[in-house]
Amino acid sequence: MKTHFLTLFNIENRKKTLFYLLSSVVLVIASQIVGISDNPIGIAMIGVGVIWFYYSFVHIWKKSTNFVRLIFISLGLMLLEFLAINVLGWLEKMQYLNEGLLMGIFFLICIPMLLVGAFGAFSRPNPDNVTWKWGFIVGIIILAIGIILSPFFFIRNYHINHSILWSMSIVLIVCFPFVLVGMVFIRNHFKAKKRHEKVT
Repeated sequence: MKTHFLTLFNIENRKKTLFYLLSSVVLVIASQIVGISDNPIGIAMIGVGVIWFYYSFVHIWKKSTNFVRLIFISLGLMLLEFLAINVLGWLEKMQYLNEGLLMGIFFLICIPMLLVGAFGAFSRPNPDNVTWKWGFIVGIIILAIGIILSPFFFIRNYHINHSILWSMSIVLIVCFPFVLVGMVFIRNHFKAKKRHEKVT
């Protein structure tokens, strides 16, 4: 861990690390100035700012495998959150749930981590390991989640705010990351398969 942080600020990586960190701070501050309540621009600013913040700590990773782990960690957190909501609902203990905390975990931790993982997995070298051998199945599952959730979030938000534009914005923020990550897995699966066929 100590070596990782020292590498972030060595001569080779210092400028990039500081750029990502400062950019994230500027975007988060700007989002607070313009406001994030019913404001897609403000929400986009804070979203990109948080993504930039996470990426500033992992941009030195050279292998896509590390970013794939980040994707699975994000999906695991989402699953735990989903299970917690349903278990407490089943036990009729919903008063113990903090909606603000749940929204914060989902939008400020899970979704940004998912996007950072997708970008890193897409842009880094792609080893032919078990992750990508199962990439097609995993990609289809994640892609299906994004597609299935889209109408649910659109209808739910349209009933709340009666705005097609705002509802579509929510769908893009929540569901598009799943679609993107699913496509990354599928793309890398076929890329690894083609490379394996060339070798054999």
